[in-house]
Amino acid sequence: MAISPSGWLTELVSQLNLLGEMNERLDIDFTRIGRKWVCYFDLLGFSELLKQSIVNAFFHWELCLWDLKNWSDRFPDLEYAYFSDTFLIYASDDSAKSFSHIESASRWFFQIALRRNIPLRGAMACEEFYADKPKAIFLGKALVEAAKTEQKYNWIGFVLCNSVVERMNEIGLPADQRLNYRKWSVPTKSDKANSKSEEVFALLFGASYPTNGQNTLVQELEKMAERETESTVKEKYENSLKFLNHFGVPQIILPTEKDS
Repeated sequence: MAISPSGWLTELVSQLNLLGEMNERLDIDFTRIGRKWVCYFDLLGFSELLKQSIVNAFFHWELCLWDLKNWSDRFPDLEYAYFSDTFLIYASDDSAKSFSHIESASRWFFQIALRRNIPLRGAMACEEFYADKPKAIFLGKALVEAAKTEQKYNWIGFVLCNSVVERMNEIGLPADQRLNYRKWSVPTKSDKANSKSEEVFALLFGASYPTNGQNTLVQELEKMAERETESTVKEKYENSLKFLNHFGVPQIILPTEKDS
């Protein structure tokens, strides 16, 4: 049904009044809204840790928080936040420079957690996002997309959401040309009868920094998997190991004198 000019104006005034009332109640700074890179991580197995010992759970959580702060603080255009077993890293905009910073910080945060035998699962999005850290207000499409994407996969890993892949193409950094990412069919969470996979760009974690030609994070994952007794948890590790073993360690070919 078409809206008359007067009806359209009335609706606009109503929306502006609503925004004004909201701003008075919450003191919202609407200039904070913008398209931004946002990374969302979950600490896996946290509920089980709490059942075993709240002290042990706190120890793992505190290590993650320390690493999160350490890597975020290295870049002035990044911020971090946390609530329960969820950790966020977010940038001030969606620029190429900010992508370089948040990708580096998130990659190292994820990899160091695994070296500490702390399994994480994460995803990066690039959409509209509002963050007011002092008031602990975090809203937006980026947060929703990153959270939904991270939670759907049945593994330990870090993936790029569709919005990130699109934005990377726009800024001249296509995902299929990045050293640390590979397209892979990652198994999703579902019952056995309806099990399926979704193709996504995933972090080839640990592979670009091998020791004696080996990805040492593969060994860490194998040890962590051996300690698990639940078959459903073991499956997460197996799915990740299949991905890492398939691609192995990337071969970096340096230019020769003749090439240069």
